[in-house]
Amino acid sequence: MTTTRLAAAEKSLPGETLADKWAFVQQVGLDGIELAGTRALLGRADELARARDAGVVVSSAVAGTGTFLGDPDPERRRAAIDDLKGLLTIVGLAGGVGVVAPHSFGIASLRMPPFTAPVPREVARTNLVEALREVAEHAAERHVMVLLEPLNRYEDWLLNTLDDAASAIDEVDSPGVGLVADTFHMSIEEASLGEALRRNARHLVHLQLADSNRLEPGAGHLDWREVLTTLDDLGYDGWLAMECRLSDDPARVLCSMRLTVGGRAPSTCWWPRSPGWSPSWCSGSSRRCHGECRPNWSTCRTSSTGAGPRTTPARCA
Repeated sequence: MTTTRLAAAEKSLPGETLADKWAFVQQVGLDGIELAGTRALLGRADELARARDAGVVVSSAVAGTGTFLGDPDPERRRAAIDDLKGLLTIVGLAGGVGVVAPHSFGIASLRMPPFTAPVPREVARTNLVEALREVAEHAAERHVMVLLEPLNRYEDWLLNTLDDAASAIDEVDSPGVGLVADTFHMSIEEASLGEALRRNARHLVHLQLADSNRLEPGAGHLDWREVLTTLDDLGYDGWLAMECRLSDDPARVLCSMRLTVGGRAPSTCWWPRSPGWSPSWCSGSSRRCHGECRPNWSTCRTSSTGAGPRTTPARCA
C-alpha cells in the first residue's frame, strides 16, 4: 500500500478514556481513532484538544446524532445542518479530516415497504445540495470536510453508489465536501469495487472498511486484493477506518486484521486469556496463545484447558 493509516472506531476499542483507547490502538499497530459523532461529542471539545496535544491521533468522526441532511422535513433538516456544523468544528479541533455523513439512514427505501420515496427525487436532490453547500462552507473555513457516504439500497433511497454521491459533490463544487467509500455498502451496490473507486478517485477522501457481512476485513467474502491493489494504483493516501463489528476480542481481531489490509506488523500482539483491558503478550517471533508462548504459532486451542485445536487468523510475525 502507498500508505497504511488505519483507524478503529472509538466504540469498538477497550478502555475507559480516550487515552486508554489510544494506548490500545498503538499496541495493536493501528494509527488513529474514528470518533462516534453523537451529540455527546459536541461537549468534548476540551477533552479532544487535550488528547490532540498529548499525541492522540483522530482520523475522523461518523455522524450519529439521528438527524440527516436529506430529511424531507424542513425543521429536522435544519437540525441536521446545525448538528453537522457542530461536529465539524469539534473534529477540526481534534485534528481529524472530517465527518462522515450520509444523505439519510432508515428514512425510506425504494426496495422496502412501502416502496416509495417521501419526496420526489428531484426535490430530495435539491434539498441535499442546498444543505451540503451550507455545511461545506462551514467545513472549509475550519479546514475539514463533510464526507458524503452513499448507503446501500435498503438504507437510503437517493444515494446508493459512489457515482450517485460523486454527482452531488460535483454539483456542490466546494473544497469542504468529499467522498467516503464504505466497502460494505459497495459490496451490495457496485458491480466492481475497483472500477467504482477508479471512476470516482477525484473525490475520494476517506475509506471505511467492512467485509460483506459487516465484520472486519477477512471475515467475509469480499475481494480485498482488488480493493487494496486499486488504492495502491491510485496512490490513495487517506485513512482506512474500520466501520464494522468485530468477530472476536478486539485485540485478537485488530492485530491480525492489520496485516490483512497491508502495512507494518504491530510490535506486540495481544492475546488475552479472557476479554478485558488487562492483556498479556509475547514479543519478538513468539505470540501468546491463551497464555502459552509459541514461536510463529499458527494454531490455537479454544480455551486455556487445551481442548479442541482450531486454526486462527493470527498472522502477526
